[in-house]
Amino acid sequence: MATTYFTSDHEWLRVEGGIATVGITDYAQE
Repeated sequence: MATTYFTSDHEWLRVEGGIATVGITDYAQE
């Protein structure tokens, strides 16, 4: 099961199975 964390700067971090993926929200891309 993945756990997702969000920052106040519209960035996110998803941790699943010891692997972390970092991204930005659609709002931050606009």
